[in-house]
Amino acid sequence: MRLPDRHRDVVLGIGLDDRATHVAVVPMDAPGLPLPDYHHQHPHTDPDTVLGLTAARIAATAAPGEPALRVVAVTVDLSRPLRAAVAPGGAATGTVAAIRIVPRPAENRSLRGHPARSVEDLVRQRFTVTGGHDLFGRELRPLAVDRIRSLIDDLDLSVLGGIAVVGTGSQAEPRHERELADLVQTALPEARISVAGDFGGQGLVAREASVVLNAALTGVVEPLLVAWVLAVSRHFPGAALRIARSDGGWSTPAWIGAMPVLGLGARDSLRLLGAATVAGLPDCRILLPATGSSADATVGEVRRRLVTARPHVSTELGAELVVPLPVLTPYRRSAQPGGPSDVTERHHRDVPWVDASESDQDLLVCIGAAVTRPSAWLDEIAVIDSVPRLEQVSRDLQARATAIATANGVAPGSAAVVEMSTVAVPYSPAGTVRIRVRVSGPDPITVQGVDL
Repeated sequence: MRLPDRHRDVVLGIGLDDRATHVAVVPMDAPGLPLPDYHHQHPHTDPDTVLGLTAARIAATAAPGEPALRVVAVTVDLSRPLRAAVAPGGAATGTVAAIRIVPRPAENRSLRGHPARSVEDLVRQRFTVTGGHDLFGRELRPLAVDRIRSLIDDLDLSVLGGIAVVGTGSQAEPRHERELADLVQTALPEARISVAGDFGGQGLVAREASVVLNAALTGVVEPLLVAWVLAVSRHFPGAALRIARSDGGWSTPAWIGAMPVLGLGARDSLRLLGAATVAGLPDCRILLPATGSSADATVGEVRRRLVTARPHVSTELGAELVVPLPVLTPYRRSAQPGGPSDVTERHHRDVPWVDASESDQDLLVCIGAAVTRPSAWLDEIAVIDSVPRLEQVSRDLQARATAIATANGVAPGSAAVVEMSTVAVPYSPAGTVRIRVRVSGPDPITVQGVDL
């Protein structure tokens, strides 16, 4: 098979499960779908073995005299091993020391831990330190430095995978979290510390769930990333390694190494993105197989070739996170006898419906991984007293989100704001608003539909 020159540059989309690795080779331009004979499954999960076999397969498929395909990037979905680690009884169970910074410790025993059992099961030790700020970053209580010094002696790194720190109001003022983390890091240089202020978002419960999961996963993701970095550099020198994120984007290994919770829900986002790519539709609603519910299927959306994702989406772990996750809605076919096409006709005339419930889900993950793009989010509270002030705050958030996206892998100057919303915060002083901004890199391909 002679491939056009424009298909020489390709991206590997890789998805993992418990026993195998799925690989698709996708050209960087149209049609944006796996090249014939270039989607396969390896009965291995070792990155070096998988990429070695993939490189040999690519070389063997090329016709005599035909230049070899050039792999420019490898995008890996690590969500399955990450989910397995934090599932009940998983490798990360009981590996986290959780430290809350609050103005007043909870007196009721039931309020001292996290309400989601799956999150609390990850916690081996719990501590409370006096301190914290309010929603606008004003200090509520001074930080109890003496208490920090005393709890350091109780931290046993031999049984801990990570330390999670969450303080009230740290999304507006992270100073107390940073001071605590600095004291612990100075005393325990080998400690892996996650602070909730790095994730932004609103709500102490969701923020604590996010940072506890992140602390539990830091020790899990490190050997995975090292293995993939070494395998990519060995078999595809010069190719960039990218790790898929829960919002349907990707980040660098360094970023995911520090914030592995960002990749926890990547599989669902990649399935949505892959289904939209196969259908050749930039905007669509997608029917996927149901997982772990009484519904027949789940429905997600892709708009402008970006997965519709939101923070505070309930996860299969029973906890909401401040990390953006794909919005999936349960769907019962029996409730709509006519099927998805009838639902689309009656209620969603503006957006076509794609039924991917019978498609190869691992193939969709690989396609989605190959065509995803880097992104960044910010979700903050601000006080606005005039239109110029709103414009100033919006510009500041856009600039900071763009800087984060650039750190995530977006080429300088190519980031664009793809979503922004401003809503009033109820039961708050006049002018209090919540501003959310999403920034993304450029669309990597021009998509054409192909019937697989």
